[in-house]
Amino acid sequence: MSPTTAIVVLGGGPSPTLTSPLPFVLPRYLAALSLYKTSPHTSKILCLSAGTAHVQPLTSCSYPIFESTVCGHFMLSNNIPPSDVLVDTFSYDTIGNAYYARNVVENLGVRKSIIITSRFHIERSKEIFDWVWGLKSGKNSKLDLEYNSVEDIGLTDSDLAGRVEKELKGLRGFEKVKRKVEESYNNNIDAWMFTEHDLYSSEGLAKRAEGGCDYCSGYGGMTSYGGGGTCGGNESSNFSLVVFGVIIGACLSEFWKRRKFKSKNKNKNGFV
Repeated sequence: MSPTTAIVVLGGGPSPTLTSPLPFVLPRYLAALSLYKTSPHTSKILCLSAGTAHVQPLTSCSYPIFESTVCGHFMLSNNIPPSDVLVDTFSYDTIGNAYYARNVVENLGVRKSIIITSRFHIERSKEIFDWVWGLKSGKNSKLDLEYNSVEDIGLTDSDLAGRVEKELKGLRGFEKVKRKVEESYNNNIDAWMFTEHDLYSSEGLAKRAEGGCDYCSGYGGMTSYGGGGTCGGNESSNFSLVVFGVIIGACLSEFWKRRKFKSKNKNKNGFV
């Protein structure tokens, strides 16, 4: 049976271990699990986020344990079939989340997507997803997009206040991004992403590899990124992981193209 619903779970930062989801992220996982169980034969769970620009990722034997891996492990541990759990190893921020998720969901051919994140993050997520998915309307332009926010638990009052402040600043910054993409790129988000975005462009990645960890200062909400108030690690390590994620994303994109091509030929000729 073909899937009709994508349950899209936004990441929240690197976890301390593979089996220990961050306290404020766990409600997102539980909400996704509950939604899946209402329609297990027609749903797919998409776990988002390779990592974050703010905090060094968890590693095992020098191999990155992506945020989405922790989410995927949780779903598998709760008896969700592996074929129904997809993980994102490409995106490192909310714009990247929306960009990657849109491509995956379009290839799945589902009619509805439910975006799950924390209450403190839902407003900016909605603004970004609505915008990115609108620009990348493609063949599935009538896709139904819903939002599900979960309680802000597992954060101190000061950490939550710091994150709320950061979200408000992020919304103002996002308005500048929208104007930039519209005026300078004629709403071609693909061109902007891989030309100017610090986490996906060659120039931005090179600068991050050379520079300091400036993303990690300026407000008191680092725990809401899994950082415990510190940046952690060095930029060369983060750079390598970001590049690795971009490579994986490109490979996945090529895989989907080849799969669609084979499926088309099979339907047309009766063989691949």
